[in-house]
Amino acid sequence: MITNPFSGNLLRNFTADYLHNTLSSYWKTAKEYNKLKTNMFVDNSFLTITRILESKDGEVVDKEKLDKTLFNELTWVLPDNHFIYFFETDDNINRIKNVIDDKTNALDRPIHYSSTEYEELQLVSIRQEDDSLVLLFRYGFTRNEETKKTIFFIACEYNFSRKTFIIKMRDTLRSNAGKNRRSLISEIFGYVKELTPTVTYKRKAKKEIKNQIYQLFLTETKKAEEIIQDSLPIPETTLDIDIQAFILDILNLKSEDDLESNLKIVKYMYFQNVAQNLNSKTFTDRYIFAFSFHDGNTTRSVTRDAKRQHIYGKKLYWNLKSLVTEDTKVDEISMYFRINKQNYKLKPLSNNFIGLEVTIREFQGSYMVDYYNNIRRDSERRMKSEFLLHELEQYL
Repeated sequence: MITNPFSGNLLRNFTADYLHNTLSSYWKTAKEYNKLKTNMFVDNSFLTITRILESKDGEVVDKEKLDKTLFNELTWVLPDNHFIYFFETDDNINRIKNVIDDKTNALDRPIHYSSTEYEELQLVSIRQEDDSLVLLFRYGFTRNEETKKTIFFIACEYNFSRKTFIIKMRDTLRSNAGKNRRSLISEIFGYVKELTPTVTYKRKAKKEIKNQIYQLFLTETKKAEEIIQDSLPIPETTLDIDIQAFILDILNLKSEDDLESNLKIVKYMYFQNVAQNLNSKTFTDRYIFAFSFHDGNTTRSVTRDAKRQHIYGKKLYWNLKSLVTEDTKVDEISMYFRINKQNYKLKPLSNNFIGLEVTIREFQGSYMVDYYNNIRRDSERRMKSEFLLHELEQYL
């Protein structure tokens, strides 16, 4: 029997279908692999995969290549919670990489190193890719969707071009492991600070992050309302005159302030009605589908609907929009983006784009990005992350 470094506890981070598709690429044809899979089959998909890897036929699998593939999944593809921090250092990426390796001997170490029963936070491997240095940690065990014992991985990425330090994890596995987010992030910082004494890690003030999310909200709502205005059946100046005449005729207002406030209310009602008839595709490459903010001690929010369509046709949006001020700020914003498949820096093509749904909020001095999981594995997560960082740079 061939030694198999990839334990079931490790493999259960991935779906059986993904692993079978990955392994089949090592055989000349999918038919050959499917025949082997049938011969090796037991009433457990992961046990079948393990048997294949341990068999004589499994020698065809390039274990080093498979290790790189699975490392890529664990660090770039699968994590759906990203916590964006920043760092400063006078050292370059090679210097930091060597300092960490001198202390841990973890440079390019295979991920099956994580197959031990060790329960504490543990550095598994360090890898460099272009201007990014990625640290893969494990923290004991969790349970996957089938409640099977699974190694809990956490990735940390230093990007030396942007000077961002991003902690990445899968929220469901974190929750199943019983790990508190705040405590977990504190432990990670304690660990990396010991490894990198020449690096200064920067957490932003909650007020600063909320202000930047507020600026994002103002920018995006302004763009959307300009699109709504362009969709009006009559010029906006004519609309103002008609609404004003209607208000004066019906309400017989004497105060200029009363006239102005009622003009705004009726106008917002008209905009809402127009927006209700606008498809989300009308909003070109982006739109807001939810936001929330604090009004005194009360959390006010425009709630999400199941389809995550734009919020501009919701009465609640127009009612709450005027309450969002420089003082109240915005706690979180949920947005949909269309991304150009070929180059995320260019405007998306109408028939060739990637959809991205995220919520951005402040968490422990970070910009927490929650990627919506319509599917368990998002092969385009890395491009989406790069796009989002590019978009947020003007605010960060």
